[in-house]
Amino acid sequence: MPQLMDTCIRNNLHEEGLVLLRHANALFCEHLSLHSISLTSSPNATPSTIQADSLRSGNSIILSIFREMVAVAEQQETLLIRELETDISTSRCVQIVNYLAQNYALRFNTQQKDALTLDSLSQEQVTEIKTNFLKARDRFFLVV
Repeated sequence: MPQLMDTCIRNNLHEEGLVLLRHANALFCEHLSLHSISLTSSPNATPSTIQADSLRSGNSIILSIFREMVAVAEQQETLLIRELETDISTSRCVQIVNYLAQNYALRFNTQQKDALTLDSLSQEQVTEIKTNFLKARDRFFLVV
């Protein structure tokens, strides 16, 4: 799955990459929910804070896949922000911001199966997306 997502985003098929990330997120939520492991040690717990050795074999595989998917999703974020630094239309900017919001929601809100919109993000995450957008567009306009 991580290799397929990587291929998707490198070919600018971001929606398809997010579908794969959404599927990995659903697997993570289903098999590694709060009922089977404790994520409450920190309010900002992420898949990287879970100890794989404390999980059953099947769950550790799912955790490993999800961690790899998150790493690829971070690359997707970088590629999307880099695209914002180019000469693109307003509608493409809006589309990229929506992709970024979905990317953030699926990477950081693992307790919610339907984490797909800005509504599921914390205020800090929304602010980070806005800041990244403004910085990227500013870099573009400084060059022009």
